Amino acid sequence: MEFVCGYRALAAARRDFSLLTQSAAALSCGLPDVPGAIAKVMDERKAQHSTGKRLEERLAEFEAQALLATQEGQAGPEPQIVSATLPEAAPGYLTLLASRLAAQAKRDAVFILASGAGHVVIAQRKGAQRDLGAVLRAVLKDLGGKGGGSRDFAQGSLASASAPAIEEFVARAKDALRGAPYKSDASYKRSAPYKQS
Repeated sequence: MEFVCGYRALAAARRDFSLLTQSAAALSCGLPDVPGAIAKVMDERKAQHSTGKRLEERLAEFEAQALLATQEGQAGPEPQIVSATLPEAAPGYLTLLASRLAAQAKRDAVFILASGAGHVVIAQRKGAQRDLGAVLRAVLKDLGGKGGGSRDFAQGSLASASAPAIEEFVARAKDALRGAPYKSDASYKRSAPYKQS
């Protein structure tokens, strides 16, 4: 409970009126209509958020199908490693896409996804023998990043979001998944930059 009186009450009333006037101007309505206008804005925001989530799920479905198409016609005892960089993807979208890929994969495969902001995700179908959480932690440890996860799904972030740092992460992750040793110094490079493989 709180109260003001005298000149403090007058100052509080003037401050509240000023804030209400600014709110009405921002909402393009009269002072009495501010509560209703705010409720309308909140309802529209919720509707836009729901629409955005549905569109994001549809986009993830299409991108998953495109990446999975790279598996077609490829067979062999070794797991396929599919990687892609999505420059503008948010961490939540990478998680959604990785989940779609792991759920829809028709053969043993590992999916390595990265965003332009340095977020990374590694996923595989449930039941595989690899421990992706351990792989991600080992690779990020050398690169100064942080992250972790379960055997089938792991995510984290790189210390640097530069294109060379992302390329190096993907290259090291691929080598670690194939069981190949990799150097821990900053001079480790791959011969060709990747976008999707």
